Amino acid sequence: MHFPSLGTIRVIGAKAYGGDINLTQDGKQIIDWGTVYPGTPTNRSFYIKSESNTPITLILLDITRENITFQNSNGENITETPPIEKPMNLTCNFNNTILEPKEEIYATLTLTPSSNSDFLKFLIENDVERFDFDIIIIASEPS
Repeated sequence: MHFPSLGTIRVIGAKAYGGDINLTQDGKQIIDWGTVYPGTPTNRSFYIKSESNTPITLILLDITRENITFQNSNGENITETPPIEKPMNLTCNFNNTILEPKEEIYATLTLTPSSNSDFLKFLIENDVERFDFDIIIIASEPS
């Protein structure tokens, strides 16, 4: 089983650009994950630059069932909730990294769809052909 996906990037307190980030016609930043396979990690990279005058800490928020939209082969959104708490795992190489003012890093995100049998059954029964989700990165003052 495989399916394509897109992730919309929202960065609060810093700037993300370049690498695998694309812009939509309405100016949204997205990452096209291409075709992903349950249980198989997929990496995408880009730059994050501090736009602050003080140090910031980068934090990647977890993907939840509530911020994933699944679509069937007719392009319709699936209203049924996935049967597991974490249908996708999103990790990064920058969580809790402190950036100095105007500093930038090359960031990598790794997306791994679950290979849980209940989740796979959900995908098959709902004829899921693609999914979209929000990627939220927050830059906050270090604690």
